[in-house]
Amino acid sequence: MKKSVSTILLMLILCTIGSAQNFIYKGNNQYQATNSWSFELNGHYWTGDPEFTIAKQPNGGYLMISIDVPFKSNYIGGTVTVFLSDGTIITCTDKGIKDHVNNKSIALYSFTKAEIERLKSNRITRIRFSIKGGMEGTETFTADNRRMTYAYYDSDSKSYYETDIAVSELFE
Repeated sequence: MKKSVSTILLMLILCTIGSAQNFIYKGNNQYQATNSWSFELNGHYWTGDPEFTIAKQPNGGYLMISIDVPFKSNYIGGTVTVFLSDGTIITCTDKGIKDHVNNKSIALYSFTKAEIERLKSNRITRIRFSIKGGMEGTETFTADNRRMTYAYYDSDSKSYYETDIAVSELFE
């Protein structure tokens, strides 16, 4: 039972150390990952914006979603929809892989190899996800791929994360 619980207990994001490698953890397994992207939440929630990370695994990849939650009973759950720049979507079903660490709800969703190929050639524009267990019941949100830029300092920066490039580099 203890081993089963530790397998379900999932990932912590390692701080970027020296080699700039990012990882997520699922149980005792470590997976190489992209940097985290803080997408802009549409609507209002108790806390800040969600973060998204994609990790490489032998049969495809993982999408890790994390967001600060006010209570341990709040968690990310249900179907997640990933909207791509070519107008298509990827639907991820909830496999119940979740954790609560440092006041954050963290959930892990799987991508197939074919879905990873689509992510390599199309930027993520929006992600739809739900937070369950709160006083409001299930709340569903979308988060747009927008990042804060400062025109004076970031004149060469884009106002969005180049997720397609990051996924392509991860899966080289």
